[in-house]
Amino acid sequence: MKLFLKPVEFKRDCFDSLLEFLEEHASTQVFSVSCYKGKLHLQNSVSQALKTFSLGEAIASRPQLEVLVRLSAERQISKALARCKPGKRAVFVSWSANADKDWRDFKKHCDFKEIKLKEPSKEKQLVAIEETATFWL
Repeated sequence: MKLFLKPVEFKRDCFDSLLEFLEEHASTQVFSVSCYKGKLHLQNSVSQALKTFSLGEAIASRPQLEVLVRLSAERQISKALARCKPGKRAVFVSWSANADKDWRDFKKHCDFKEIKLKEPSKEKQLVAIEETATFWL
């Protein structure tokens, strides 16, 4: 699975527009940079979410929400939503075959600039992956 991810900084509040975008794009998510623990962690979270969803073992009702549950390592959806709710700085991710189109559509919905994020060390990412994999125990 290939992920398309872009860190962004919103120039103004576009939360309603963002929710509309996410309703139309089932293979995308936008979440707070505080939930971003690195590319490996993100890839693992999306992969786990899609796997549990396909097996009928998901906690959430939609893959997008299951991704947040995995990213946040939080079983309660309301807590995962609160923890990962995008603020001024966020991460756009798409796991769609049409990720480029999703990105272009996202640009139409929200006013933002692309930013750079420092990638956490591999060790920190592995710790986050372990938390994501074992949060339900």
